[in-house]
Amino acid sequence: MLLVALAGWMIVAQYPDGDVGPEAAARSKAAFEEATGVRLLWVAVTAGGGMIDLRYRVIDPDKALIVHDQKRPPRIIHEASGRALSRPWMDHSHKRKQHAAVTYYRLLTNSGGMVKRGSLVTVAIGDARLEHVVVQ
Repeated sequence: MLLVALAGWMIVAQYPDGDVGPEAAARSKAAFEEATGVRLLWVAVTAGGGMIDLRYRVIDPDKALIVHDQKRPPRIIHEASGRALSRPWMDHSHKRKQHAAVTYYRLLTNSGGMVKRGSLVTVAIGDARLEHVVVQ
């Protein structure tokens, strides 16, 4: 009985806001898409660990302009350390208008190789945050 209680506590402790399971993740993802106009496709370590590849598909071109906010660029927050990565590897070329259903990318510098495959990160664009994204 003690083991069952411990297992239950471990499951609930993973979801501090009270939401448990895939339904909560789907709601969080939908809220992120509504706020940003983009659907996150993946976050992956590339270039021998020196860069982070952030891929997204535009679902609302007008809202997706937030990706190019110079004052608040997209950030990858390493959940274990709390450090944010936002320095682009190169300037992004799609600053004016993005098109619906088109996939775009941002390459961010992975300072010191901090983010590794399997790491949990939060993707932040403007005020929107998508937490617990597993890095590929």
